[in-house]
Amino acid sequence: LDTLADKTGVPVEQVALRDTKIRESETNYRNLVEGTTDIIFRTNLEGKLVYMNRNVEKWTGFEVADFLGKPFFQLLASGYSTDAFETLKQGALEGRTTLYEIQLIKRDGSMVHMELNITIQRDFDDSPMGAMGIARDITRRKHSEEELRKYEQMVAASSDCMWLADGDLTIQAVNEAYLQASLRDRSQLINRPVAEVM
Repeated sequence: LDTLADKTGVPVEQVALRDTKIRESETNYRNLVEGTTDIIFRTNLEGKLVYMNRNVEKWTGFEVADFLGKPFFQLLASGYSTDAFETLKQGALEGRTTLYEIQLIKRDGSMVHMELNITIQRDFDDSPMGAMGIARDITRRKHSEEELRKYEQMVAASSDCMWLADGDLTIQAVNEAYLQASLRDRSQLINRPVAEVM
């Protein structure tokens, strides 16, 4: 620190204080990145992974070292390619903040559904230097959506007349059997009070 202070003309105490603040900031940043449940990663401009937090191990069973230096798309389930990464990168370069749904392959061969947000990282000259991504597990949501789809198909296929009302007793949905029995169009029923249509 004495040498740095001599070269810059800044007192040793100020250099030491700056050094301490930088270390504290790095520790806070590391704790934040490693403390989240999301996968956080960085790539270079070619899409090769240069950093991943340890959550990739939790979600996939693979070690971080298995992917560093390899293309990001190798982490994805089959069906994704370098074109997929280029699409993500292009969207980020254009400033689009679209969330992408992806599937990561796990060590056991199963898939984990993730929602991916990717942004381009820029250097001091505002030139792109790589991408940063955050992937969040949405497997439970995807399973719930699938169960809801099955339920909707079951209700739609039923020959029983069914309608769904909210807490204010306003009709929110009706099945095809109800429409045929009532001889009404869906637009005549949806968002109408039950008392008006019964």
